[in-house]
Amino acid sequence: MKADLVIAIKTQKDLTSWEDGERLLSAVFSEPKLAPQRVATFGEVSSRNGSNVDALDDCRAHWAPKGTTVANGTTSDFTLDFHWVRKKMTKSQGAITFASATKSRERPQFSRINLWAQYRPEVNWAGVFREWCLQTQPYAAILHPLVSQDGPNAGAPRGELWSGVDEVQQKAWSRFLGGSFFTEFRAGDLNSQYSGLTNPGWASWFGGPYAQEVDIAALRSAGFPVEKIGSGYLVQLTAQLGEVASDFGLFSRRRAALKGLFRPKLFMIEGEPDGC
Repeated sequence: MKADLVIAIKTQKDLTSWEDGERLLSAVFSEPKLAPQRVATFGEVSSRNGSNVDALDDCRAHWAPKGTTVANGTTSDFTLDFHWVRKKMTKSQGAITFASATKSRERPQFSRINLWAQYRPEVNWAGVFREWCLQTQPYAAILHPLVSQDGPNAGAPRGELWSGVDEVQQKAWSRFLGGSFFTEFRAGDLNSQYSGLTNPGWASWFGGPYAQEVDIAALRSAGFPVEKIGSGYLVQLTAQLGEVASDFGLFSRRRAALKGLFRPKLFMIEGEPDGC
């Protein structure tokens, strides 16, 4: 499925209870054109893997089951990811990865919620995103349409998309266009570690240590809708989601203006696509 919209959320909240699952999935089941049709827990949904579902409660038995691995004689339990697809209009696919599935002492443990979909203007995308942010209080999250104008050397032949773009910017743009607002990677001659925010999307959630970066008065004064929800901030760039595609120049200028209201170097991607 070719997606032209992404919602991506990283949260440190444990989402394994069915109470959380029911609330998360109700956001898509309540939108008739987003309701999942098939779900799977061990790998992505396919014709051979998964179960058909007709209603929210059908997902209960598939939510956050435990798996076991054995390595070097040691047995470890983990939580299986939850995947879903919808093949009717609006086509979409989603995945929830639970924090308990990847343990690390050095880095924060994130549960991840990802939704890739074909954009339809009648779907309340902002409502789904807001509900998920309200429930999960993310570390960082993004709602963004994927358009061809967004990216370095936009419109160039495929082989020239990264021409003249250094490795750090390549990776930052690649992560952003893949739906990551917060990312970590290694790059450069010294294989240095980079981590931080990539680029604002049409709607972005600033949580965790990034909530303190938001100057709500300055953003509102500049005409940006900002909402404080719990411990984080939901920031929107333009009035309508569809404007990213219909008037990308306006969106790009608004994004540049927004970034100018934050401290320098907060976002890995500092510039805008050529011609905007």
